[in-house]
Order: sequence, then structure tokens, then C-alpha cells
Amino acid sequence: MDSLNFNIWAPKAPSKVALNNGDNNNYGYGWGLYDDNKFGPMYSHSGAWLGFRSNIKYFPKQSLWLIILSNTPDDSVSKDKLIAQYVPGLEV
Repeated sequence: MDSLNFNIWAPKAPSKVALNNGDNNNYGYGWGLYDDNKFGPMYSHSGAWLGFRSNIKYFPKQSLWLIILSNTPDDSVSKDKLIAQYVPGLEV
């Protein structure tokens, strides 16, 4: 992990960024920052490129990572349904 500067990045990643007008947004260092009603803080990142998709969610209170990788050209694989199947009660 040292080559990724994990110790430098990790404390900053869950920090909301202040906009020029002083408001905070739910985005920090490439991560969406949200609160799940049942599980607390959740950090997420997703992306797609030429038929490949990824979705990562991290729940720090539970030390739980959910990572979904697929090679579909669209959203035919519902990440929300998959997550709900494996983590009952999780609101996504």
C-alpha cells in the first residue's frame, strides 16, 4: 500500500469539499460521500468504459467493502439489486 500513498490519501478521502460559495458537496477526492440510514457513513465510486462497469461502496463503521465489476454495455446488472441481495436492509 505504500506505493499508493495510502496513509496520505485515506484520511483525506472522506472529506467533503467546500465549494466557492462555502457550501459542502457530497464529493471528496474522487469518492461520493453519503450516509446510509441503517449503516452510517458510506463512500462510493463508480465508472464505466467501453462496456465495462465498476461500482465500489465502503462502509467504514463495518469495515465492509462492496465491489461490483461487470462487462455489460448498459445497466442490465442492477448494482442495487445485487447489493440488497447480499446485504439485507442496506438502502442504496
